Amino acid sequence: MITLATFSTPEEAHLLRSRLESAGIPSFLHSEYAVQNMWLHSNLLGGVRVQIANSDLEASHAFLNAALVDPTTDPDSTDAEPNTGSESRE
Repeated sequence: MITLATFSTPEEAHLLRSRLESAGIPSFLHSEYAVQNMWLHSNLLGGVRVQIANSDLEASHAFLNAALVDPTTDPDSTDAEPNTGSESRE
């Protein structure tokens, strides 16, 4: 097992874990319950670690990098106009 990311709360770690699981990459949360029960000691415990198998490291990096693509620069994006949030509300 290799640690892919570390978070200070279990909720943040679960978000990454669920994204990995949806891509077919099994993952494990280390220290989830310890941090949940002793949240003041999260830094001392090293936080909640999202761990994956060594063989899934390359696939997880490819999946996470693909998720970071900006839809305004992606030529395959289905949105013709990006939503900038500057529209006025009536």
